[in-house]
Amino acid sequence: MADACLVSTDGAEDSYSTSLLSSMFIHDVHGERICGSTSCPQSQSLIAIPSPSNLSSDTDGFFILPCKTSAVLASVFLGCSVMGVALTAAFLDRIRLLVYQSPLERPSGVAAMRAVKEIFKDPKLQLAAPLSIFIGLEQSFMLADFSKFYVVCALGVSNISFVFLSLGLLQSIAAFTLSMLLQHIRRFLVIVHPNRFRIRTSTVVVSLAYCERDALDPAATEACFTTYCQDCNPPPELVGFLFHACLLLVLLVWKPSGDDPALFYVISAAWGVCNAIWETLNFTLLLNLYPDSWQAPLTHCYFFRCLGLAVAFGLHGEMCSFIKLYSLAGALVLAVAPYTWLEVKMDSRLRRNSNMATL
Repeated sequence: MADACLVSTDGAEDSYSTSLLSSMFIHDVHGERICGSTSCPQSQSLIAIPSPSNLSSDTDGFFILPCKTSAVLASVFLGCSVMGVALTAAFLDRIRLLVYQSPLERPSGVAAMRAVKEIFKDPKLQLAAPLSIFIGLEQSFMLADFSKFYVVCALGVSNISFVFLSLGLLQSIAAFTLSMLLQHIRRFLVIVHPNRFRIRTSTVVVSLAYCERDALDPAATEACFTTYCQDCNPPPELVGFLFHACLLLVLLVWKPSGDDPALFYVISAAWGVCNAIWETLNFTLLLNLYPDSWQAPLTHCYFFRCLGLAVAFGLHGEMCSFIKLYSLAGALVLAVAPYTWLEVKMDSRLRRNSNMATL
């Protein structure tokens, strides 16, 4: 391997980068790359990457770029990481674990380990753990599979940064907006109760609110609910579930092509919105359940999220894209089901406490 890196002066892909990209994908009978859900990881034994030392910088229009550039970039990244850790250690408040400690444990770090150990036995967090795993799985799919088998395969390496820029921008906007909305609206669009059905959003919420306020008689209140919602019995669903399920279906049936690059940015931005929904709901749930002792539950959340990332990255080169999409769909169902049950129980408890406070 040469001691220098070759970079094209005219911006076009050189023969080395073209051969490198071609070796990453399987080709059909017409010699075109197989992209999208039908793509599968290329066997490492079949990859034959040409050496750039055989290319001539005089005849092919290349100039020599020192390979130490990668070391400089790694050093900058390492320096930023160290500075971030230093700033966090300097300005972060001390983590309070006194609620989990006995007086003999307070001088040592045993209390922190004990708090984390005990939090894994919490049944509420056990119901929230599948959602944390799914967050890790879907994030790894975007970072590893979508970037390679969709963006790079159809558009090229140069478009990855812009695709993930759209994801990050929409995720930031959605998270900021959703975090404010959750302070004023219910966490569900629709919740089904055994004896009555309540619509949480839309203009009917105002009518139901006045109905509950003005009807002092329980029978009159029930009649009021029946008036506004008659013969309604749909299943409980979250916006994020429907939105993310539609995106998985699109990625499953869509064949990416360089002729429609706008779709890559739209899908990436929509995925960022879904990710913001799951992140915000999961984080606010932890704060609602443990307002005074959220440190250990947050550790529990990040543990299972990193577990999902590790599993997905480990299987990146072992399964085809359509298998991963079907697996994500199954993981989405398995994550939303216990999370919905936990939200229903928490909402029921809050309403019961509110009614007791009113009495």
